[in-house]
Amino acid sequence: IGSLEASQTDLKLSDCLYYLFLGIIFSFALSLFVHSFFIRGYYFFRIDPVVFAYYLSFFLSGVYGFKRSILNFKNFNVPSFILTLVFIFLLFVLFFIIDSKDPYWTIPFEMQNKKIRMIHLFLEATLTWTIIFFLTAFFKKYLNFENQFTLYLKKSSLPVYLVHHPVS
Repeated sequence: IGSLEASQTDLKLSDCLYYLFLGIIFSFALSLFVHSFFIRGYYFFRIDPVVFAYYLSFFLSGVYGFKRSILNFKNFNVPSFILTLVFIFLLFVLFFIIDSKDPYWTIPFEMQNKKIRMIHLFLEATLTWTIIFFLTAFFKKYLNFENQFTLYLKKSSLPVYLVHHPVS
């Protein structure tokens, strides 16, 4: 772990926010494009194109982020964490309100729902990306250590991965 951290430089908060914004815009744009043609629950070969495109945006962003080490930041402090948690809570409340008014399985982009659907998709992308960045920063800052339990988890990560599929 130490050699990996020493080889990468920590990003400033402004750089993290820039990449957060890029991720939100990319996920929103791809979701908006797919929602223009498909409704949720419409399957091709048992694959929902809406869900596939949404998860694909995170996968592609993750590849880009891993290549550029954009999640390598440790300069969050306690007030930043509290402010981010409040922001996540407000986003979740807004998302819950809009999700009850605009469920994804309705016809995409009816004339009266066009703006609400766009806000819905943007809130979904923003909420997801904010939670990803928050959890990454939290775990890097407070849970980046080794002891017997973490070494055991590291050795048994494949069985944990395989067991979580049937459980969920």
